[in-house]
Amino acid sequence: MVISPFHLIYSYIATDNLIAKLYESPKTILTTKDIALIWEETNTVNLTSKIKYYAKEGSLIRLTRGVFAKNKDYEAKELATNGMKFLTRIK
Repeated sequence: MVISPFHLIYSYIATDNLIAKLYESPKTILTTKDIALIWEETNTVNLTSKIKYYAKEGSLIRLTRGVFAKNKDYEAKELATNGMKFLTRIK
């Protein structure tokens, strides 16, 4: 299978657009539901796959199941104030 340069560039731009959409949000802590709304992704399999990819790549930091930070400079207060809400949703 031959991949054209156009396909590679398009894939790269699409990837950048998803991360750029996350950075437009003022939130530093995002839940899976937040990410789904921002990316307008209704297919849970696709959403999970994309989140796993970006977490493995380092563009997202997994804090706990279903809770992610955009980078290491996330607001600890945001996690603390919303933490119970996140954790009770997981149980």
